[in-house]
Amino acid sequence: MKSLSTVGRVLMLLACLGMSGCFAYRSAANLPRDVAILGDHGRAKSAMARGDLSAAEGLLTAEKYRHRSREVAGMSWGELLGQAAEIVLAAHARGEAVEPEALFQAYMVGAHHDDLPTALDYMTRAQTLLDGGTLREPDEKRRNLVEQRVPSLILYRYLESGGTIDWTSEIEQGYYELFFRAPPPAPGAHDPRDFYRFLEYLTLEDRTWLFDNLPMRAPLDADIWRDDARLHAFSRTLEYYEWYARSGFEGRLDHALNWIRKTDHICAARKRGYDVVPRSEWGMDAAIASGACRPAPPY
Repeated sequence: MKSLSTVGRVLMLLACLGMSGCFAYRSAANLPRDVAILGDHGRAKSAMARGDLSAAEGLLTAEKYRHRSREVAGMSWGELLGQAAEIVLAAHARGEAVEPEALFQAYMVGAHHDDLPTALDYMTRAQTLLDGGTLREPDEKRRNLVEQRVPSLILYRYLESGGTIDWTSEIEQGYYELFFRAPPPAPGAHDPRDFYRFLEYLTLEDRTWLFDNLPMRAPLDADIWRDDARLHAFSRTLEYYEWYARSGFEGRLDHALNWIRKTDHICAARKRGYDVVPRSEWGMDAAIASGACRPAPPY
């Protein structure tokens, strides 16, 4: 006779196979959670299709449809959050009353837009709403917003100022390799080290915001970062590299580079006229030339 545990596993498998969008078979202890996830996913999907504002608010704030620790076959939770953001932002644009917490989260969804200026605009809206003082856990929200905005702002200012992200160069080697080991570029050639001299191409307003809002591991004299000429000279010295190495910005600039190596983001950047050069082995040239990149979400 088969053991009860074996029978239980067989019954579990049969039950699992009978559910639409079922997860891979796991132990019986996971079944209640999986059923809850499937239920919440189905209800959320239906509510978003109806354009239900209350449901969209609840999905964004996690006050509804809380069982989402696993993906379900079909529409992802991220896509559902995107739809929820569209519903909330559209209602807000129509002048309807929208829960502030949900509006903030909708802006933060928009902050992941493929188009960099659009993403930053949503971050600015989120910052303005946060500064209003009506949101819960403002300190945590501010920390998360600042950490997301810093690499995006650096990349945006660099590209807007005419900077080049050339993936055929040594730009991703990091500032240590570029500063100490890379030969200087030929006159007039792209210098990948410029990307790491990020304070130079930030505006004074940007720098003020940065030093006011971001805890610095290594302080920098305000007389330097407030003066463009002094900052330009300082950014080409060993002292700048030493400050950069201690400042904690290396990970943030790595994040910015990782963002701009994705096909959708490169496409959006090229449409803006930014100078981003992918590697030929990435196979992006045809997609970029034909405009066949995945369209950005409408929110």
